[in-house]
Amino acid sequence: MTLRSLVLCASAVALLAAVPASSRAQAQEHDAPARRAAPPPAAAPVGLCPTLARAVADGPNRFTSFKTGQYHPETKEWDSSLMLPGFRFCRVDVELGNLNCWTERLTPPDAETRTADLKRSVGACYAGLVPSEDVERASTAVRSKTTWALPVGRRVRLVKRIRTDGQPASIFIYVE
Repeated sequence: MTLRSLVLCASAVALLAAVPASSRAQAQEHDAPARRAAPPPAAAPVGLCPTLARAVADGPNRFTSFKTGQYHPETKEWDSSLMLPGFRFCRVDVELGNLNCWTERLTPPDAETRTADLKRSVGACYAGLVPSEDVERASTAVRSKTTWALPVGRRVRLVKRIRTDGQPASIFIYVE
């Protein structure tokens, strides 16, 4: 299967998953709000699958096509012109040769919910691939990692970092 057909297939799956049957049924019950169930989980961020596909396709260039704006010498990163939907910031790491995006200042419960939604969304982009799961416990944070190894020799890694010192949580995604 070519990368293009993988992207098209993943996009179709993401679109189908974006409107769950339960929300269609809830829309029909608009005159009975007391009987409504909890809202469905957030749908995949619009454009996530095609944007991930663009990032993966630029991997052989070490994501230099997306370098723009300011260089951050302390982290050896450039601002990125490519933003992954659902994240606040994206940068190109010159030293590690990856694209990394993140969102920060989340409460741990919000981080749990958003990570679960993003795992479903990224999983829909790569339907048929089973991600690996790993938890790394350190004195300062617990990092939960989900990694999709792509057939094109790249990987997408989603990381939830919950700080042990009470500081806000963060979610990262790496395209490597």
